Amino acid sequence: MRMKTKKPLSNKDKILIEKIIEDATTDCNDECEQISGWVCVLEENIPTPCRCVIGKENAVLEKIGQDESSNFILGLIKLGRTKLKTPIQDVFLEDSNLMKYIDAYAYWRENE
Repeated sequence: MRMKTKKPLSNKDKILIEKIIEDATTDCNDECEQISGWVCVLEENIPTPCRCVIGKENAVLEKIGQDESSNFILGLIKLGRTKLKTPIQDVFLEDSNLMKYIDAYAYWRENE
């Protein structure tokens, strides 16, 4: 269900994405609250640390959080000895069940 391929979504995938989006954004009055809702949903459903891929490199997603302006969700990534922050939608999790949450966020960002 990786969104970056731009493949048409199946009805099952659309329903799942819409449910995750609803869970993250219900009762949110503005984008700042929506981002906070997304952080909560991602933190509750993606146990960290967990294995991930950044580009073609194996890494570890250590933490999920907001940037200072609260407009984006970032993943704190450990890549070898280096730690970096990257937009969460650029993180690929090895577990497809966990990846559906990042895919839903990416879909929401593209279509908000």
